[in-house]
Amino acid sequence: MQIRNVLFAIGASLISALSAADSSDLAGRYYLRGGMEMASELLLKEDGTFVGQIVYGSAQGQAKGVWRVDGDAVLLESDLHTTTRVAGDISFRLEDELSLEEVKEYQDYDNERGYKLAQNNYVLEIKHDQEIAPPAIDPMDVVFEFSDGSVNHLSWEGWTDWRLSLPFDPQKTLKKIGFRDKRGAGATQWFEVSDTTRWLGIDWKKKLGRKISFDQPFERDLAEAEFYYQSNPEELEHIRANYLIALYYDSELVKPQINPVYVHWVFEDGTVKKELWNEAKGQLVHLPYGMRRKLQKIGFQEQGSKGPVQWLEVSPEGRWFNIYWAGHRPDKKDDLSMMLNDLALEIKPNCLVFDLGVRKACFRK
Repeated sequence: MQIRNVLFAIGASLISALSAADSSDLAGRYYLRGGMEMASELLLKEDGTFVGQIVYGSAQGQAKGVWRVDGDAVLLESDLHTTTRVAGDISFRLEDELSLEEVKEYQDYDNERGYKLAQNNYVLEIKHDQEIAPPAIDPMDVVFEFSDGSVNHLSWEGWTDWRLSLPFDPQKTLKKIGFRDKRGAGATQWFEVSDTTRWLGIDWKKKLGRKISFDQPFERDLAEAEFYYQSNPEELEHIRANYLIALYYDSELVKPQINPVYVHWVFEDGTVKKELWNEAKGQLVHLPYGMRRKLQKIGFQEQGSKGPVQWLEVSPEGRWFNIYWAGHRPDKKDDLSMMLNDLALEIKPNCLVFDLGVRKACFRK
């Protein structure tokens, strides 16, 4: 027994020594192995800084910043301001528009977004376009805990299976919802919910090299859910008999900086209004509504740009317009530099593990 204890103590001390190894042992030049079509080079410098580049097909990206050892992982924190961009290297698109009647309907169940502005104004909601395919994840066990102590389970396979439903039982109340790895690894992430909830919207995140995480659910009771689905009889019938859980991927991309933008309002009578929008002041831009003139189109031009105004046609009935901007035009190469930001590489023998979601690759010297 004593010999076993001594060996255990020696082993523990060795593990501790390895964990506390000088980070300079990890410094050096690494190349990605097992990344299929993806190629990458990573230089970890002894002064705690790094430089990296990554290429996938026609897309590429570069990053530099600082690195450090945190437990059994190397963490990369890139300097987000190293990427320069010329003014005008962005594009705008009209996602959708709402009439005044539609605005009033939305305002009834979502009064946090400033819909009241549209009663007397044209309103633009300008947001960054962050469309990106969610990463693959390991199957998750979704756990439902009820007031009578009973527990139900559903399986969630990832973003393609983004909506779940569970039969509603008026004899018991849903109290908590939890998420855990179906393989039993790690603790369950629990969220308490209100007694009246029937619809839950939950954002989830999965950074490269990190575990999946979930945000506090956004809830709707039955009346709010019925209002939301009032134009969809099939969904109305479904929500009345079930709990609905919608799972939304939050990409957490680092968006490119945008300069102030000139917004041009053009009316059918030839009147033109122009104002400067700065993202720091918020996403909403508004112009007083007048019954005697009808809005025809909206134009956007980044301050300092030598390019033409980008015009978007709108309908005369529109009062609220959802506008999305992208950090590059479609003919520009995709920027993969965000893949090297806030990245955790698990330390294994002769390998810094790069978790690509659908598979894992290795950075090796």
